[in-house]
Amino acid sequence: MVVEPPAAGTVGGGGPSAAADRLSSVRPLRVLVAGLSPALLVGCGDVTERSEPAWFTDRPPLPACGEVVLDQGELVPGAAAECPFAGNAASGAELMVRSPTTERDPIYTYYRRLPRVVGLDVTSGATHDENGVDGWQWETCPDATSLIDVGECTTRAVGPR
Repeated sequence: MVVEPPAAGTVGGGGPSAAADRLSSVRPLRVLVAGLSPALLVGCGDVTERSEPAWFTDRPPLPACGEVVLDQGELVPGAAAECPFAGNAASGAELMVRSPTTERDPIYTYYRRLPRVVGLDVTSGATHDENGVDGWQWETCPDATSLIDVGECTTRAVGPR
């Protein structure tokens, strides 16, 4: 696993929690990776290779929690998993996680906590998933209290490959 720390001026994240330590992978969007086991997801690839829809690229910037690159069966580190929730209610925060499918195709998931908004926006991109559902999906999860416990989510947009 590679964890790239936040750059200067970005958000850190509190200590690990029991729930974050139990993460066997990130929570990918339910519709996007239906049928795949979250424990089988991993990441690789160059961010510049992805074709991203305008609703994603035009989103307002948030302080970064860093980038996590998982390998098969790895956990999201506790501090990274907590960052979007750890005292960042006023400024917001964004965590990017790359994880692979069983064929090692990259899935990109962005967990965003908007300033002064409860819950998360979760956006996943699977444009390099050659054997599954591809494209981008954006969900709003107003009851999310962690990356594991996102509650009910509403799909806001689906983008092309």
